[in-house]
Formats: sequence, structure tokens, C-alpha cells
Amino acid sequence: MNSIFLQPTIPEEILALINGLDSENPCGHDDIPVRALKLSKYLLAPLLSNVINESICDGVFQENLKIAKVVPIFNSGDSDIPTNYRPILVLTYFSKIFEKIL
Repeated sequence: MNSIFLQPTIPEEILALINGLDSENPCGHDDIPVRALKLSKYLLAPLLSNVINESICDGVFQENLKIAKVVPIFNSGDSDIPTNYRPILVLTYFSKIFEKIL
């Protein structure tokens, strides 16, 4: 039988992920900019580490982390035709950090 084991995350891992976040990406539905995360990273890293570890142990992904902002991106052609756009989902930075841990 194959199985996987996830190591618990540590604040240093969270710090590295926050440092690696791209400042050019738009905010998710929570409107928290990456700059705010980077300015408060030393406060947030231990808290996020605990939340993520508990979430993994419980097997629960928080509902508010599942929400994404849908942004239409224009492809080509007539900009008045809705089918000439493709949807892009913009997640919160917290969701992106959690995703990268997994």
C-alpha cells in the first residue's frame, strides 16, 4: 500500500514563501496586498504555520480559502463579445501559501 506523509510546516518555511510572493500579482477577494503580508511576515509566519498544520491534521481546508475572484482576460477579436474572454481565478495570498505547502 502506498501512502504519503506530510511533514509539519515551520515558520521559516512560511517566511520563505512570503518572501517569494510576486508583488505584481493582484489581490484575491480579501484585498490584502502582498506588501501587507511582507511587512507583517514575522508576526504571521508562526500563526499561519499553526493554522496550516492543524488544517492538515484535521483534513479540513477552510471554506474562506476556497473563494476566488474571477477576472476576465481578453483573448482577441471583438471586445464586446463575452466569448472572447477567458476567466482567470485569483486566489488570496493565504490560499497560495497553503497550496505551496501541500
